[in-house]
Amino acid sequence: MSVVEAALKRPYTVAAMLILITLMGIGAALRMPIDIFPEIDIPVVAVVWTYNGMSAQDIQNRILTLHQRQLASLVDDISRIEAVSYEGVGVEKVYLHEGADVTRAVSQLASSALVVLKYMPPNITPPYLTRSLTTSAKILFAPHLRSFTERKFRTPMAANPASSWQTWIWTHYQRAVCPLRM
Repeated sequence: MSVVEAALKRPYTVAAMLILITLMGIGAALRMPIDIFPEIDIPVVAVVWTYNGMSAQDIQNRILTLHQRQLASLVDDISRIEAVSYEGVGVEKVYLHEGADVTRAVSQLASSALVVLKYMPPNITPPYLTRSLTTSAKILFAPHLRSFTERKFRTPMAANPASSWQTWIWTHYQRAVCPLRM
C-alpha cells in the first residue's frame, strides 16, 4: 500500500499527524533563542599605546615589539597577539584562551606595561587597557581618526571621569567630524 492509498483510507489519522507536526514545530520555534547579535564571549583585551608625533614604524619597533616580548613571560593564558600601528598610536589585541580570567589578564597586562615603560621613549604614557567586545564597532581605531581620538577623547575624559563617556564621545565626534550637519 502506497502513502497516497494510506492517506485516502485514513484521513483522520493524516489530519491528526499534520496538526501534531505543526504544533511541535510552533513549540520548537517559540523555545528557540533568537538574537540578531548573539553573545560571543571571546576573551580579548586591547592595549592602546599613544605617543604623538612618532611614525607607525617607530611605534611598531620601539613600543609594540618590546611590550609583546614581555607579554609572553608575564601574562597567563595568551592564545595569540595581534598588533597594528598607526602614526602616534599602537594597538595590541591580546587573545586569551577560552575560559581565561579576563580581570586577571588585565591586571597582568597593566603590570607588564609598567615593567617595560622604563625602556621606552621618554615621556610616554601608560597604555589604555580595555576588554574588547567582538560585536562592538571599531570606529576609534580607524587610521583617519587616530589623532582625533587622542586629542579629543582620552585627555579630557581622564580629567572628568564622572561624565557619561558615550554621550561625550558622540557629541564631540559630531562637532568635529560632521560640523555641517549640526
